[in-house]
Amino acid sequence: MTDIRRALVVACVDMFHNTLMLMMALRILCVRIRPFRVGIAAFFGTAVAFLAGFARLSRGQVVLLWAPLAWIMMRAAAGEPKGMGSALRRMLTLLACAGFLGGTVTALGGALGSLFAAHALSGILAGAVFVGCVQAAHAAQDTQKVHVRCVIEGESFHFDAIADSGNSLRDYLTHRPVIVTGETERLRNAFERRRTRLIFADTAGGRMMMRMIIPQETIVSAGKKRLHVRAALAISPGMQAEMPALMPTALLEKEG
Repeated sequence: MTDIRRALVVACVDMFHNTLMLMMALRILCVRIRPFRVGIAAFFGTAVAFLAGFARLSRGQVVLLWAPLAWIMMRAAAGEPKGMGSALRRMLTLLACAGFLGGTVTALGGALGSLFAAHALSGILAGAVFVGCVQAAHAAQDTQKVHVRCVIEGESFHFDAIADSGNSLRDYLTHRPVIVTGETERLRNAFERRRTRLIFADTAGGRMMMRMIIPQETIVSAGKKRLHVRAALAISPGMQAEMPALMPTALLEKEG
């Protein structure tokens, strides 16, 4: 019975740490956190760790499992990646978060002289920080996060966006505010089949050139409000496809 209880405690601790590092990775990558998906991914990681211990794999064999396990966990938590580059970025981010948490627990264990106390303290601190982050994210989401639907020659594109006061881009011909989003394969194909223009933006990394198009219809959903706005749409090579688009706050203040 003692061995079973010990195994259950270890599994619960591992499940908690898997959940925490997955949420850290998703937040860093600006990917929406879906609790059910995260729970499935965390459970899968715990099950693999338990089976690896049961099979008494060597340390080298366990290390070889890290990369494919991280890829599968992020695939389960974040959905289908947009190409190999995105999959690699997700995997490395999760491994970095796992290393950070492991190092924190090890340091606390050395300072407290007890690995159990280190796990307990790290869990309490991490839980408190996570609750604060979730509350802050919900508060920000209520005022900043919106959903955008653009219609380009009868084809609809849906994506999440953040109302960004720092986005002051305007189309130099129509003077419409410009929504900037990451490049997905579907958007790239749509832009390649249609006539687009170039727009330049000054960013922290320097001057950037983006392709831009004028949708036939743009609908912004903010809470219970649905606004039909006059906006341009640009795809930025510097934004990851998983990141929310940047929408000028002026579109929420008045139509057009």
